[in-house]
Amino acid sequence: IDFGNPCIATGNYGKMNGGHRISVGSNRTTALNLHNIFIQSYQSNKFKGGDNIKYDIGLEKAFGIEYIDYIKGLHKHRKLGLSVLDLKEINKKALIIIDELEQKKELRTPIERIELRNKYNLELGIYEPEFCVFNL
Repeated sequence: IDFGNPCIATGNYGKMNGGHRISVGSNRTTALNLHNIFIQSYQSNKFKGGDNIKYDIGLEKAFGIEYIDYIKGLHKHRKLGLSVLDLKEINKKALIIIDELEQKKELRTPIERIELRNKYNLELGIYEPEFCVFNL
């Protein structure tokens, strides 16, 4: 989704990860929500604890303050309690999505990036709709 964009926290390019705004360690429920995952440099994600302050600045610059508030509210989702079978089904869907994104690598606008997160969150079927879709 974020192909070609710089690190959400530092604005740098280089070795990248999927960085979580709400850390996976603090809340496993939000770990798979695509609104909680943005391209982030390995340095920022691994060695700077996610750079949350800079991460928020990057989010606000790209998407606006309302979007940060939305992301911070994702933790209110009930615990997922996914089974191994559930995870296998989600993985199948995720592989299809990854293939689709790989076939169309392009720089996307902030609106397109949110729309794709909305779309793929719904396709994965993990979260209740209000936790899948940010209304632009």
